[in-house]
Amino acid sequence: MKRVVTWFRAKLRDKRVQVAVTTGGLTVLSAFPSLAADPVAGDLGTFTTTLTTLAAWLWNEVGLFCSFVLAQPMLMLALSIPFVGMIVNFFLRIFKSV
Repeated sequence: MKRVVTWFRAKLRDKRVQVAVTTGGLTVLSAFPSLAADPVAGDLGTFTTTLTTLAAWLWNEVGLFCSFVLAQPMLMLALSIPFVGMIVNFFLRIFKSV
């Protein structure tokens, strides 16, 4: 653990990391004035329309991902193991407490 902490401190002192963090921070902060300048940004109707569009896109992508996973037997098995483990753990906790 001490080796990891030492490595992390050395990386924080590294100039390349500081430049990357500064550049990333300035990129994010530079977007705020353009969002604040939009007079329609505070409209609730625009917000709900954007949120609905985003949710529709998200469900479409989830559906595509699920259909892809269900078409691949090994991938389906690998992704289902944690869920099966959670279900078994749930029942074990119930029956252990009784």
